[in-house]
Amino acid sequence: DEVNWMTIVLADRSQVDPAIVKADLALRKAHGAPLSQPPPFHYRDTLSPAHAMEREQALKTRLLFGLAAISLAAGLLGFVAVMASSVTERRREIALRMACGAFRRDIRAQFLAESALLGLIGGMVGCVAGLILGAGAAWTWGWPFVADPRIAAIALVLGLGAGCLAGLAPARRAAREAPATAARG
Repeated sequence: DEVNWMTIVLADRSQVDPAIVKADLALRKAHGAPLSQPPPFHYRDTLSPAHAMEREQALKTRLLFGLAAISLAAGLLGFVAVMASSVTERRREIALRMACGAFRRDIRAQFLAESALLGLIGGMVGCVAGLILGAGAAWTWGWPFVADPRIAAIALVLGLGAGCLAGLAPARRAAREAPATAARG
């Protein structure tokens, strides 16, 4: 069996560099790696500032991802409520369309299309707002700002998908509406 990693715990921080040298010599000897070659092993001081910054950045990324997921879920619930309200408010329109010969699939398609369009518009607004807020945050904290077009595409696809998902139940409800019942309001 081959060792892939090892942890060395030291009582004194001043001993980190000498411990790395000793570990390197021992590993080179055990693996037959000559001293004339660059070290085939990687050493990391987990308390070093660079490693601490990596950990902090990873934590920030996870927190922002979690916040975005919660926001998306809350927005989706609000979207479903708005679309359901739209079906209720437009019962007479639905009845009139059905009385004029529209099929249930036409009503369903109309509400799904409206919902998808609203989701796409929401994705665009969210994308622009994210770019503006991201640039502002980067400027405030002195970070480099990089606008990745793939992220914008993902935002648009998520908006469209959220719109379609949020419109499913209200579209089904609208299509099931009986014309006579809907006409009464």
